[in-house]
This record gives sequence, C-alpha cells and structure tokens, in this order.
Amino acid sequence: MRLDGKRAVVTGAASRGIGRAIVDAFRAEAADVAIIDIRSPMDPADTPMDEPADHGRPASSASPAPLMIKADVSDPDQLTGALRQARDEMGSIDVLVNAAAMAARKPFLELTLADWDQVHAVNLRPYFVATRWVGQLLVDRGAPGSIINVASITASIGVAGQAHYAAAKGGIVSLTRAAAVELAPHQIRVNSISPGTVESDFNRQLLADPEFRTMRTEPIPLGRVGQPREIAGVATLLASDEGSFITGTDIHVDGGQLAC
Repeated sequence: MRLDGKRAVVTGAASRGIGRAIVDAFRAEAADVAIIDIRSPMDPADTPMDEPADHGRPASSASPAPLMIKADVSDPDQLTGALRQARDEMGSIDVLVNAAAMAARKPFLELTLADWDQVHAVNLRPYFVATRWVGQLLVDRGAPGSIINVASITASIGVAGQAHYAAAKGGIVSLTRAAAVELAPHQIRVNSISPGTVESDFNRQLLADPEFRTMRTEPIPLGRVGQPREIAGVATLLASDEGSFITGTDIHVDGGQLAC
C-alpha cells in the first residue's frame, strides 16, 4: 500500500469527478482522507468514481470512510477552519490535494470584474491559502509532505471564452513552481497536474453531445477524452514515496494534446 499511514486532504471531492477519483485512489492505497467541499458530502457507501465503462476497475478501499468537512473554499476563514478540523481529527496532514474548481465560460469582451473575481476566488485563491497553511504545518512539524494542485492545460493554450478560467489555472502552475522552490529545503514537494478534457461532472452532459465530443476529441492524439482515474493515478504517484524526487513540476495528462 503506497500511502499507508499518510493523512490526506482533498478539496472539491463531493461529486463524481477528479477530486472524487483521487479520494478513491488514495483510500485504495490505505491513506486516511478528509474531503473539504461546499456541496453536500458524498455518501461513503456510493460506488467509486470509476466503473469498467470508464476505462477502469472499481476501486477497493483499504482505509476508513473519508472524513467529510463542509466548507466554502472561497472563504479563507472557512477553508483554514476546515484544514484545522482535518488536522485535529486525523492527527496531522501529510498530503494536500487542491482540486476544488468552478467551470466558467464567457466571451472576453463581456467579462466583468465580478466574473473575474468570482472565478479566481474559487479556482486560484484557495490554492494559495491551503498551500500556505499546510506548508506551514509541515514546516512546524519538521515533516516532509506533498502538495498537489490540479490545474488545466488551458494554462498553456488559448481557449476562447475562458480567459478568466485560464488565467486562474495559469496562476496555479506559477504558484506551484514558486512554492516548490521555497518549500524544497523542508522536503515538502509541490507539484501540479494539468488535465486535458476529462469526462467528469464538469462536462459530462456536454460530452454526451456527439458533436461536442468529436470537437474535443479531434485534437487529442490518443483519440479519446480522459477519465478521472487517470488523473488520480498521477496524484497517487506524487503523493507517494515513488514521487519523492519530483517537485516544481506541472504534469500534463492530456492524451498528447499539447504535443501537437
């Protein structure tokens, strides 16, 4: 079990998506997991994120049901309070995964400052708040740790209608690199994962439209969209000792899209 004894916090994991898949993968590797999400917590008895039709096998759990903490990550006080609760109830935190996000699409010339601020309040600011809080916790403990930030390939390509979303994701990648350099002397690793198009709650309804699916699949050399478990596999590597020499890196999990 690659994560046996590790205590992980995952934000944005109450629904069937990347965060939920990471929770399933971590629990399958024996990690204790806490979930922070504004939505109603998932039912611990629910089936895992991935099913055979999703290019995966149902995950089996080797750890207790996750600790559910309801909080709005866009509120720094709620977020730090939730992290404090997770630390107190689990004993500490060894791994942080920032995966909370909101989808956003609006033409650039129609964007308002309120649109910009709303997206950054969910998709970027909490990553800074949580990374700083957990980083300080690990430094104070004198313990190594792993912080994983879920970004997007929109940080690297121009996507019409997503200037505010892409800017936030680009900010995550830059934050990750800077934090990695400063925290490396403390043996705290900070990395980001940039998924391409993934079949999650974010866009499952859109991908049900054959025309939209074809449009999103055509630029991908592997010829299909990704599945949440494929992002979770990378997160598991980064959280484990197998990823102990990886820090300051943004890993693209995009079926080869950025190679074109």
